[in-house]
Parts: sequence; structure tokens; C-alpha cells
Amino acid sequence: MSVQFHSLPSADQSRWKEGFSTTDGLPIRDSGSWIETKHKLLTYYANLFATGMKNKWASRVYLELFSGPGRCLIRKSRKEDLGSPLKVIDHEFTKFIFTEKSLPAAEALAKRLEPHENARLAEI
Repeated sequence: MSVQFHSLPSADQSRWKEGFSTTDGLPIRDSGSWIETKHKLLTYYANLFATGMKNKWASRVYLELFSGPGRCLIRKSRKEDLGSPLKVIDHEFTKFIFTEKSLPAAEALAKRLEPHENARLAEI
């Protein structure tokens, strides 16, 4: 399953400075503890919308700005967690659009999305 990837001329191609995951060695985003609450609410509403509207709307597009690399490192606990794109990719949307200015983060996100069945519906 292949993610559609578009690199724009305005992409930030500088080296990633926030750190790398101990799980897969790819870039990781430094996050505050609030991220756990954000992800809980995000997945709740994504599920509610995607399943609630599947028989009403033929197309249900999930759009995320500032998507990041797909994994977070929670500063205080030093715990790694999935980023929001990986929290929603398995929901019943018909298309996923993720935007990210950092090229290293966008490339990491593409690699992390690949194993998911819905990766064929994703565009970065």
C-alpha cells in the first residue's frame, strides 16, 4: 500500500533536530503531556464522525495540518506514543491528507503509514 507523497519547493529540507525514536530510528516530535488528552479527543471525534457519516456521505476526508513525523516523545514522562496521523489512519475515512513543512518529518510519516491498509488513501 503506497502513500502518495508530494514534496513542494517550499518544504524545509534542513536536518531534523528534535530527536529520533528508539522504536524505529526515525524522527520524533517533542511534545508536552497535553498530547495524550489531544489524541484521546481526536480519536474519539474521528471515530464518531467517520462511522456516523459513512452512510450519509460517500466521501469523508480527514485533513491535518502540521502532521509531524507520526511519533511523539512526551517530555515529562519520556514515553513515546503514536502521533495523530497514526491514531486516525485506521478510521473509516475515504481519504487522508497530511501536511508537513519539514521534509524529514514528512518522509518519516510516509514510512510509518505504509504498513496500514488505509495508506493507499493517504496523501502527504
